[in-house]
Amino acid sequence: MLASWHLDCLKDAVDRTGLDERDERYLDMLISGGLGLVLAALIVVGYIAYESTTHLIESNRQVTTTHRVLENLTLLRLECKTRSRPAWLSGDRQRPQSPAVLDHS
Repeated sequence: MLASWHLDCLKDAVDRTGLDERDERYLDMLISGGLGLVLAALIVVGYIAYESTTHLIESNRQVTTTHRVLENLTLLRLECKTRSRPAWLSGDRQRPQSPAVLDHS
C-alpha cells in the first residue's frame, strides 16, 4: 500500500514536469529495473548467508568430533598411566601363572 502511494506521488511529479508518455515509460522501466536489481542483490546476499551458515555448522560439527576424540584419548592415556603393569610387562621375565593355578587364600 505504501509503495503504491509512492508510485502515485512519483507519477504526480512526472505529470507536473511535463514529460511525454515515452519518457514516462522510460522512467517506469528505470524504476522497475532498479527494484529488480535490489531484489537480485537480496537473493545473492541471502544465498551467501545460507552457504556461510551451512559451512559454519559443518565446521562446528567437525570441531566437536575432534574435541570428543581428544578427550577420549586423554582419558585412555590417564587410564593407562594409573593402571599397574604386570611384572612381566615391565621387564621381569617370569610369566604369571594361569588363574587356575593361583592360590586365592
